[in-house]
Amino acid sequence: MTPPTENPNEAPPPLDPTWLLSPPQPSVAEAADLDPNDARMAAIVDLIGRGEYVRAARQADQALHDGAMDIRLVGHFLCGTFVEQGAAALPLVVRVLLHVLGPGGESIGPTNRREAHVESMLLWLFSAMLRHCEFAAKQSGDAWQAWTLPQSRPAIDAALAQMDALKSAVARVSAKGRSTTRLQSLEAWLRAVPTASPPPPAPPTPPPQPEAKQGAHDQKARDDEDDDDDEEKRDEGREDDDGPRDRGG
Repeated sequence: MTPPTENPNEAPPPLDPTWLLSPPQPSVAEAADLDPNDARMAAIVDLIGRGEYVRAARQADQALHDGAMDIRLVGHFLCGTFVEQGAAALPLVVRVLLHVLGPGGESIGPTNRREAHVESMLLWLFSAMLRHCEFAAKQSGDAWQAWTLPQSRPAIDAALAQMDALKSAVARVSAKGRSTTRLQSLEAWLRAVPTASPPPPAPPTPPPQPEAKQGAHDQKARDDEDDDDDEEKRDEGREDDDGPRDRGG
């Protein structure tokens, strides 16, 4: 399975780590550990250092598809997915973590000092996600408004519903407990996200007046004009009647 081919003239498709939930191919499961000097890892780390999490995630996705099944690449992939998609990505991020921290992740390296690398990846991932969340709240811009939308709440609640399971899985592989503490901080932030009230409905549009009523209104206006004309003629007639009597006197 390979990631979708990107057209340079079109926006790339959203990141999707769902494929990590599938059993790895035998060739991938037997792959050697990633070389510490691997150029792909160095490029990804450089992008992370510049804050380009989404681009780093795309390169991590490609490296994973190429058989470099390393837990550090999984962390970069999940972080970029979260940065790109926000609250909507939370349930899938949690599902993938539960998978790779359980029996489904046994084929994911490195085999050398695996526990230390897993602990380091989790601590980095939860820290990066929390920083991203706190920055959005501090800026109070579009990203924060998206978090507080009513339609974002189901994804947040779905992730929180799996949080106890995730904390248990993290605790099993976190010898020093630092990543568990950071996950708890992220959980507290998610639970505190307010949900904005939906905007009030627009006032109803008044129905158009029926043509018959409008026609009656126009007829009444014409009748009033005719009455005014008749009154003016009567006034002129009285003036003519009064004129000769004045001259005859």
